[in-house]
Amino acid sequence: AGVLGVQASTSPDDEVGVVIGDIVVDGAAADAGLVSGDRVLSLDGAPVTNFAELVGLVQSHFAGDTIELVVVRGNQTLTLSPTLS
Repeated sequence: AGVLGVQASTSPDDEVGVVIGDIVVDGAAADAGLVSGDRVLSLDGAPVTNFAELVGLVQSHFAGDTIELVVVRGNQTLTLSPTLS
């Protein structure tokens, strides 16, 4: 199973997505530019509403797979493409 290298929690205040907390140094998320505080909305087009969903979606891929994450950072929506480890 693939590994993204993050800890996260469900967004507060009924916002959609999962808020990234700690990021593994030199992990897939860090290499792709994900930062603490980013809010993940979707992975490969599938909505992410809680951390368990994020983990399940990541683990449905393999190490070496590149995934597409849509994240909100401040008032920007970004698309990042981490390669899972």
